[in-house]
Order: sequence, then C-alpha cells, then structure tokens
Amino acid sequence: QSLKNGVHFFGVDGAKKFVRQYYGYDAYIQEAIDLMVASAFPVQEDDCWPEALRKMKCTGWKAQKVSGNVELRHGPHVYCLPGCKASGDFEECVHYMGEEGMKDFARKHFGWRGDVEK
Repeated sequence: QSLKNGVHFFGVDGAKKFVRQYYGYDAYIQEAIDLMVASAFPVQEDDCWPEALRKMKCTGWKAQKVSGNVELRHGPHVYCLPGCKASGDFEECVHYMGEEGMKDFARKHFGWRGDVEK
C-alpha cells in the first residue's frame, strides 16, 4: 500500500527509494516490489485472486514443490519470490511461502484487498 501511495507522490524511483529507506526490505523483497511497479499490468486492489496470482507469476514468482516440514506447513508447493527458492539460503515466510502468505504479501506490498464483489 505504501509503495502504491508513494508512486503517486514521489514517482516510481522516489517511491522505491522511500520504501528501501523506510522499510529496509532485503534485495529479493525489493526486487519483487520493483518488478510489480514496472509491470504493464500490476496487481490492482480489486483483482480476484486468480488474476492477482497470474500477475505475480508474470513478474517472476514461481511455484516449487516441497516436502517434509515445509509441506506440512504450506502444502505440496510454495511460491518463491523472483530469484528465490525454497532452500536453506532463503527464509520461509519471507522469500518463499504458501498461498496465504502470498496473499498477505500482495495485501502488504501491492495494496490488494482480496476478492471483492464487483
């Protein structure tokens, strides 16, 4: 939400700089935000989930099969931010997450409100 509002006031580059300074996101989270801002079809607050998911996948989000404890927590696959994978080098629920975590990311960073009736 703050990035979306920041673009209105500061322009795209100013909004990116503001978010980095204010929130201190790591490079992977910032890249996911930057890719969506630069997208010709960014996630809109009233997109249905399948449409928001499609847009996020178009900017580099990938589904990855998982097993073990990660599967128990999230199901048979997780979604990974652009450039990330579900492995020891990346943090669960930060760089890869289940579908609910992905929805939370869309709400927090893209201003998505969830499925709403039109």
